[in-house]
Amino acid sequence: MRRHAALRTTFVEIDGAPFQRIHADLPPFFHYQDAAAWTETELRQELNREAARPFDLVTGPLFRASVYRRVDHEHVMLAVAHHMNRLV
Repeated sequence: MRRHAALRTTFVEIDGAPFQRIHADLPPFFHYQDAAAWTETELRQELNREAARPFDLVTGPLFRASVYRRVDHEHVMLAVAHHMNRLV
């Protein structure tokens, strides 16, 4: 996050237009979940829920990483990033 300004960026609206705000420091979002007892269906449902969870563009962060432990040496990682898309 320190190395890449894009990972520390949030957006505010001024007069109806989005403006970047680059923070000196922005804590990352990292989530770890023991999902060893979950079925494949439960895991997929959680992955879909987390992937569809909206971002708060004002407070950020606009990147989330989640790791789900399945068994001792098997993990699933989900990385979700927001990208600003503006039609002019």
